[in-house]
Amino acid sequence: MNYRNLFPKEYLAAEDIGDKDVTLTISRLKQDKLRTEHGTETKWCIYFEEMEARVKKDKSAINKRLVANVTNARSIAKQYGPETDDWTGKQITLYRTQCMAFGEMVDCIRIREPQKKDR
Repeated sequence: MNYRNLFPKEYLAAEDIGDKDVTLTISRLKQDKLRTEHGTETKWCIYFEEMEARVKKDKSAINKRLVANVTNARSIAKQYGPETDDWTGKQITLYRTQCMAFGEMVDCIRIREPQKKDR
């Protein structure tokens, strides 16, 4: 068993994506309260239809969502426009890469337009 299964998280991490692209459908954006090293912070999160459907089938499943950041929001806006209401029902592809955070290179999730066959 992977050690991450011992500590299930509500938010997607690069390790959840693995080495293959994952295409998901945006169901909504919502502000969540997250516990951080600075206490509790409110952050925008992207929820996905596929995750919500999985929870409906399996009550023990976690409705994982992606904490939005500027880079990923810009990627979605480039594909579907700046109005977040227009993102609902649209597909995005998540992929794992590396980025600079807190002064070091770390694994992160980025977004690209889905391949035409995924739509």
